[in-house]
Amino acid sequence: MNPIRSLLLTSLCVCSLLPPRAKGDEELSEGMQIPDKSSLLTILDTVDPAFPARLKDFGYPEGDVTFAVVVDQNGKLQDSFLIEASHLEFAEEVSKVLPLWSFTPPIIDGEPSSIASKIKVIFERGRGFLYESGGSNSLGNRIGKRSGSESYQIYPLKELDSIPIPRKIVEPSFHSQLLEGKEVVTAVFEFYIDEAGRVRIPTLRESAEEIDETLLVLAQEALLQWEFEPPLKNGKPVATLAAQPFRFAREQAEGAAD
Repeated sequence: MNPIRSLLLTSLCVCSLLPPRAKGDEELSEGMQIPDKSSLLTILDTVDPAFPARLKDFGYPEGDVTFAVVVDQNGKLQDSFLIEASHLEFAEEVSKVLPLWSFTPPIIDGEPSSIASKIKVIFERGRGFLYESGGSNSLGNRIGKRSGSESYQIYPLKELDSIPIPRKIVEPSFHSQLLEGKEVVTAVFEFYIDEAGRVRIPTLRESAEEIDETLLVLAQEALLQWEFEPPLKNGKPVATLAAQPFRFAREQAEGAAD
């Protein structure tokens, strides 16, 4: 099985953060490919959130919330991260029940596979709830598009006061054999940086056509330990989405532990 085309596999070190790829961007350079976007996450069983009582009293007719999620090969939620909400109280209600949901993971090369995806919950007062799940596509299709003083969103890098600076970097050790005879392999990863500067839900966006899965897993484990200066917008901590190209070079592997 080669699940790295749709999993949350990530990389080793950030040199300069990039904005996520927008729809309609130029094609990838030769030798690079985008993860398979046909792999879908299916919601199997849900527990309905409550419509927030305070918002009901204030006459809110509807609301919506979107979470980025990580689901393992057994259909269990491993992580979730709020990326958009019409009101934070809607998000609070969804966060209470989301760990109780179950999912059907995608099948890749004939086997169930972990996946990073998105879940949208739509509240309709008096009518119930609608649930939508995304595939393994890019995480950033609505960054910075939410308006309203009571809404929540993450912000694109270009709207921040400055680009977040890493304050803790953990580099994985890897053996040159993982390069499979190549001098350099490349990959690009997307990940969220939360209000505290922590890396959340790193996701492989593009990779060299042939790259060892073990190398990416080691890199993912390292990246999840990274810490950044908290992203700021107008002096206040916010969350953001960044993308970063990586190079795994033979000279980096020389002398590294197995």
